[in-house]
Amino acid sequence: MFLQSQYTKLIILALFLLSFASCGEKKTKIACVGDYITSGSDSINVLSESYPAILAELLGNDFEVMNFGVADAKINKECTKAYHKSNNYRNIQIYNPDIIILMLGSNDAIPTQWDRYASRLKKDYEELLTTFQALPSSPGIYICTPICSFQNNLGIDDYTVSQNLSTMIR
Repeated sequence: MFLQSQYTKLIILALFLLSFASCGEKKTKIACVGDYITSGSDSINVLSESYPAILAELLGNDFEVMNFGVADAKINKECTKAYHKSNNYRNIQIYNPDIIILMLGSNDAIPTQWDRYASRLKKDYEELLTTFQALPSSPGIYICTPICSFQNNLGIDDYTVSQNLSTMIR
């Protein structure tokens, strides 16, 4: 049931994005930014099973969908796996997309991270958004709140994700 509702949301997003399709030859460039959920690290075949790959298939040839996900990435700029420090953070600026879909923050809900850095996450998140907004393409930015956290071995706390983190992102 959960997976079905996620695919329904992806189809709705795809239909919405199709309204941006151009009649010319220039493809609309979409950058999917996030952590392991975006990168597809847990997928058997990242090229066909990650959500950016599925989105590209749904949207068709008028769109170029690129996966800028980084496994274990965090919003928190102070940690070693900060998205700001990744090659993909620099690459997305070079790519200069028309649309950015941002789903980042689940890994910041690990208790040791949250307890130590929660107070600075909003500032780091806003800085990330400001960088993307300043790109020459002036991209449309679609912010997704992190998905529910089921049992996991990282200790990601679902209450922190669904209440604290999602509220901060909204």
